[in-house]
Amino acid sequence: MKLISHQMERFDEALSDTQKSLELLPSSFKAMRTLARIRMGKEDFEQAVIDFKAAEEAAQISPEAKPADLKGLADEIKAAEVQLKRSKTKDYYKILG
Repeated sequence: MKLISHQMERFDEALSDTQKSLELLPSSFKAMRTLARIRMGKEDFEQAVIDFKAAEEAAQISPEAKPADLKGLADEIKAAEVQLKRSKTKDYYKILG
């Protein structure tokens, strides 16, 4: 349900579902990664960077994580950091509508 909600841009519902998932299994790097992706969709870039880094740390100790998962998380961290940096600059087109 949470992945479908995320893809349909129902971020609040997906956020709630993912947080419940993390309550049940706090060490799940996949749930942490999903949480970070939801925060990216909600344009909460600062928290997304924190969540991606937490997911990366959890993936490093998880037996189910593959090298591709770690590479993907590293790429997503870089993308989130770029978006965070961009969000801190003024976007005059957005201001003017």
